[in-house]
Amino acid sequence: MRRGTSNWGAYQPGRHNTSAGSRARRRQAAAAARRGGGTAPSTPSGFWPKAKRQLTKPAVFLAAAVTAGIGTVLTGSAESATGWVGHHVMALFTSAPPPPKPAIASVAAIRIGGGGTVVFAQPVHPTERQIEADTNSLTGPGVLPDESAVQVMVRNPGHATAYVTNVRVIKTCTAPLSGTVLFDPPQGNGGESDVGIGFDLDSPHPVPRAFSGDTMKLGGGYFLDHTVAILPGEPQTFLLYTHTSRYYCRFHFDMTVHVDDRTYHLTINRKGHPFEITAGLIDDTTNKPTLGAYQVAYVPGYQARTSRGLAVTAATPNFVEVDPRTWKQGPPTTR
Repeated sequence: MRRGTSNWGAYQPGRHNTSAGSRARRRQAAAAARRGGGTAPSTPSGFWPKAKRQLTKPAVFLAAAVTAGIGTVLTGSAESATGWVGHHVMALFTSAPPPPKPAIASVAAIRIGGGGTVVFAQPVHPTERQIEADTNSLTGPGVLPDESAVQVMVRNPGHATAYVTNVRVIKTCTAPLSGTVLFDPPQGNGGESDVGIGFDLDSPHPVPRAFSGDTMKLGGGYFLDHTVAILPGEPQTFLLYTHTSRYYCRFHFDMTVHVDDRTYHLTINRKGHPFEITAGLIDDTTNKPTLGAYQVAYVPGYQARTSRGLAVTAATPNFVEVDPRTWKQGPPTTR
């Protein structure tokens, strides 16, 4: 009986025949031997066609999805496609620039309630010239007691109205200063400002309150029923008042300003340095300011002379150092 010539015989070990499968198997073995390896493994018939079909399924699916997406865009509404592209291109190249940030035009510390009393952290003995420079300009090392005020001018350089919606005070407070007092009692009250906002620094969380330069008193929350509008190209002046009867505080202000849909924060300080204020030391018995709590004290020259029964002359200095422990004439106060 004649043997068949099926290729199946090529995959049976030990079979040697002249079928196409046997010849292919021998060629594979010879090639493997030349490469230094053993008999090359054979692959069942139909393996690669099936593998190719499995491997190409994801690619076909992905290509179909991409084609469908592109087809949707290409076959969709031309007006919708061009509208989307045009909107983003126009937004990229023609969007309006942000409005310019309002600027602090000037900051000036001013005296509230008159007088020229200042306090130093350490015992110092300033000269007459140093005393005059400090009491007349607030730029020296002396710190104002009890209350202070800063006049701030804000300018709006844009073309839209700016709105001030809040002012915060950021403070760091410790015990009041007790080194040297340069006592010059107040003689009157300060003036009124366009916008008066005050802070009680004795509060753990001071809130901006309405302040009147005429009455020298703090009112209710300012921004609860106020919004300050600064017109385009116009300046607006603020009087920022602070008060403490307990601490020595270093502080600055943060002003919130809105222009269109932008929010800006303006920092208000003294040329990059914080403002300072200290509580004036008072007598626990009389509840009035006293010099006895300070290590060094200066009083106006005319007070020093009249307290000793001496006449005031043209040569009388503006300030005279006295012993704070033995100074008998209590400092006058308008409180």
